[in-house]
Amino acid sequence: MKISAQVVGQERLTSNLSQFPSAVRQSLVREVTKISIDLQRKVVSQKLHGQLLRQRSGRLARSINQRVVEDDLKVTGSVGTNVSYGKVHELGGTFKVPQHMRMMRQAFGRPIKEPRLVTVRAHSVTFPQRSFLQSSLDEMRNAIVSRLTAAAQKAASDLFEG
Repeated sequence: MKISAQVVGQERLTSNLSQFPSAVRQSLVREVTKISIDLQRKVVSQKLHGQLLRQRSGRLARSINQRVVEDDLKVTGSVGTNVSYGKVHELGGTFKVPQHMRMMRQAFGRPIKEPRLVTVRAHSVTFPQRSFLQSSLDEMRNAIVSRLTAAAQKAASDLFEG
């Protein structure tokens, strides 16, 4: 007794298999980019507009940026800030304020007739931890894992269906 088998569409299957890593990677890059943007929005809109920190100038919220970096082995999405005091708010700790000049317009809660320039000595200010980046990431963690898994599965199924 002899059994024989023939693979129908072998060329298509071979072609699809060779595209598999590239297609999944491209899908993951797109999803990591979307997730990074969503995380950036969450930090700015749900953490830095008065909910967690008292907003004064909006500089910290405006400085929140996102970036996606690819190399041969991985795709990395990052959200962060380049504002020096952002780290102190995120992690807590002491922030050193350098000596500077300030216009004194009031004393003891009352306006001064003639405002004057005064020197503020260097000093340190201690801040409690008020995480806005890590807490946002922690809140989104399950959704991020689900979205990445779904993107990889969809890319793989699209490749073999199409």
